Amino acid sequence: MSNPNNNCTFSGRVKSSHIVTRKNGSPSYIEFELDVFRNFLNKGVQKSHYPVFRYYKSDLTDMIKNLPVGAEVTVSCAYTTDVYGYKGKEYSATYFNADAITYSKKTTSPVVSLELPF
Repeated sequence: MSNPNNNCTFSGRVKSSHIVTRKNGSPSYIEFELDVFRNFLNKGVQKSHYPVFRYYKSDLTDMIKNLPVGAEVTVSCAYTTDVYGYKGKEYSATYFNADAITYSKKTTSPVVSLELPF
């Protein structure tokens, strides 16, 4: 497990995924994006964030087979920031290192209309 101060959980649909391999061709980790709804409205529209996750665990080959685009998942993870240099400038990229991935059951939820008092 990663630093306990950086733990977080996300739920959403897998938007994209790809395998990052070592020089010998064996898989190193899987990197995937989730379509996660924001918890606020932007000009009356609920938009999404697309955080990038990395999964390194020993059951990687099973996860590669069972992580289809569009699957509903919940990811327990810890965030980390990688700092790198490019053309003399410093940049940073935030990644979420997945500790556990749980598949959501396929259910249909009724659409609920919610009126706020303000």
